[in-house]
Amino acid sequence: MIALLSALAAPSAMARQPAGEGKVDALVRRGDDLFHGRADKPTTWEAIGFYREALKVAPRSYGAHWRVARAFARLADWERERTGGSGTLGRKGHYHAVQAIAAAPRKVEGWYWAAICLGEHGSSISVVKALTSGFRGKFLAYLRRARKLDATYDDGGAARLSAMYHHKLPGPLQDNEVGLKEIKRSWDHSPGHSRTLYCWAQILWDEGHRAAAIKTLKRCTRANRGGTRVINRDFQSRCRRLLKEYGG
Repeated sequence: MIALLSALAAPSAMARQPAGEGKVDALVRRGDDLFHGRADKPTTWEAIGFYREALKVAPRSYGAHWRVARAFARLADWERERTGGSGTLGRKGHYHAVQAIAAAPRKVEGWYWAAICLGEHGSSISVVKALTSGFRGKFLAYLRRARKLDATYDDGGAARLSAMYHHKLPGPLQDNEVGLKEIKRSWDHSPGHSRTLYCWAQILWDEGHRAAAIKTLKRCTRANRGGTRVINRDFQSRCRRLLKEYGG
């Protein structure tokens, strides 16, 4: 009798499911399969295409919006590393992150990717403009909120982002002492993470700890704990390039 009642109740439960939810989930999964499978530009753009299709079905989808922001953050990072970046990709990602915040303000992803994307956008404009036009305050507000919601997200990403923020500030504003403290906090959340080692080495080098920086980069080229296979492969490669630059 119980089984019969359960069977009869199932269609009713399904009927209450928001229209298009199954299609949105399927599109997001296809985007994720691509995003986590490879980190190159064409694949990342293809993943964005699936997330955007999901947004056509559900324009306020939290999951689709923050994933678009994450994908644009990857593209912006790639562009900045190779060409200096124009800021356009970061600005586009920031838009979607803000939409994610509006849809679910108590979840970490929107705040975190808003900080990342705003930082990518800010890196393309003059330091003076970034410091005086509200970029800095907004960036720090996003970062603090993300950290409060989940400091472990993205393998200690908030602390790692904070470390590089203090490292990259110009002149008297730069604070590598804080940067080193923050990168160690990130390490505590995800020991062995290749991206953390990559960032750590740059701060060490800038502080004049050349031997330690080279040792950290060598460790990074073998790092495969924390993160995903795609992330580790990407940052192992970056560490090898930086080793050549540093003469290690």
